[in-house]
This record gives sequence, C-alpha cells and structure tokens, in this order.
Amino acid sequence: MILKNVYRISFLLCLLSVVSCKSGSNGKNALDSTSDESLVDSGMIKKGVLQKLDYAIINLKSSDDFIKNLSKQANLYDEQELNSVKKITEYESSKAKALNVGAYGADLNYIIHFNQIPVSFKYLLCAKQLSDQIGVAMAFDKDAVNKFNGNVDQKDTLINIVSSAYDVIKKYLRNGDQFLVASLVMSGSWVENMHLTLNAIEKSANEQDKKLIYSGLANQKEYVTNLVDLLNILNEPKDTLVIQLVNGLNQINTELTKVVADSTTKSPKIIELKNSVSELRSFVVGVK
Repeated sequence: MILKNVYRISFLLCLLSVVSCKSGSNGKNALDSTSDESLVDSGMIKKGVLQKLDYAIINLKSSDDFIKNLSKQANLYDEQELNSVKKITEYESSKAKALNVGAYGADLNYIIHFNQIPVSFKYLLCAKQLSDQIGVAMAFDKDAVNKFNGNVDQKDTLINIVSSAYDVIKKYLRNGDQFLVASLVMSGSWVENMHLTLNAIEKSANEQDKKLIYSGLANQKEYVTNLVDLLNILNEPKDTLVIQLVNGLNQINTELTKVVADSTTKSPKIIELKNSVSELRSFVVGVK
C-alpha cells in the first residue's frame, strides 16, 4: 500500500520533467489555457499567469534532456550530488517543502535515467512525504498504478504513463491557490537539474555531449526569465524566501547570458555559472 501511494506521487514529480514528451507541432497536447479559466482569478489571467505556468511546466523537459543525454555515460553518475534523504525532516515551511518536492523529483529523474532503480525507492518515499505535507494528493486509476509498478525499469513506458495522466495533473495545477506551490516545485526541479547537469558535464570526456548541452543553455535563459516573472507575480504579499529565490535565479540568468555569448566548451564562464547554480541549490536544499 505504501509503494502504491509512492508511485502515485512519482507521476507528478516525473511529469514536471517529461510532460511535453508527446506534444506535437499541432499543439493538441499542450496545456489548454482556457479550459479552467472560470476557476481562476481574473487578475491572474490578465497578468498571464496561466500562460507562464503552462510554459514553465512544458519546457521543464529541456533541462531534463540534459540529464538524459549525460546518462549515456554511466560513469558520470554520482550519488553524492543528490539531495540527502536525511534532510527530509528539516523542511518545515510549506515553501521549503514545495521547493524540495521539486529537488527530490529531479534527483529521482537523474536516478532513473542512470538506471539506479534500488536507490530510487528512498527518494520516492521522501518525495511522497513532502508531497503529502503540501497537499499534493493525485488520484490515478488502478490500471495505471499497476502498470507503473510493473515497468519501473522501463523509462519510455514510465514517460507514456505520465503523459496519459497529464490532464488530471493540469486540473490540479489550475487551482488558483496552488499556483505559487506549483511554481516553487518547478523551481526546485530546475535548480536541481542544473546542479546535477553542470557537475556531471564537468567530468564528461565527450566533447559532443558538452557542445549539445552548452548550445541548449540559451533555452534555459528564456526558461529562467519566465520563471522569475511568474514568481514575482505570485509573490503577494512579498515573502523573503521567494525574493531570495528570485535573486538567485536572476544571478544565474546573468551568468547564462555570458555563457551563451561565449558558446565554447572550455569557457571559464561555465565555472561562474556552476558557482551561481551551486549557491542557489545550497539555498534550496538548505532552506527550512
């Protein structure tokens, strides 16, 4: 029963990284930003919150793809880079819990891509515990849960299962009271994805993979800009934790601009970016 509930939570966490896997050029699998607008405050609609949230959800996959590409080099896996499961009891505020639901979700994604399935279960439990505490309770049918349970080592199947649950997740995220929570979860996921990526790429000897990832950093700049805009809109009244998070994201964006302008795999600007990501990541996993 415990594992069954854990698998349910894992759908949400994996979704934040791979939800757009089935989206096509016709946009039929993109978020329908009008379907639940009647439930959303008109002020939020005018500020473009739904569109920004849609963008953040769909395009989180781009940072997940970095991990996917790097996982082809099994020697790059490093469990020491993961957020410690021992920290699970340290997160007290709902915002800290939301950020680290995202961080543990990114860790889970990293673990699955590197086929470290035995390690994944303790991260599933951490993610479930925090998710329960911030009110993330998703309902999936028995067939989907059983299918997930029977295919935990089949990444493509897991992605397909998550995609089929997309509409249910969307309705949850459309709850106006949960916009900030959803944004914090995605922020935690993105920061952890970048932390894991930059630490792994530093050890990689594959210049082609490095070029691929460095060329993809331009998209991350746009992603961070959107995330910052979303957090600023939703941070009313002003909360110190969110302000610190936004400041850290803005600093990362500054470094991303320098890296994109340089665009070489041996650029010293990469070190500065890595340091900025590391600083914000320490804040995310260390916040109470």
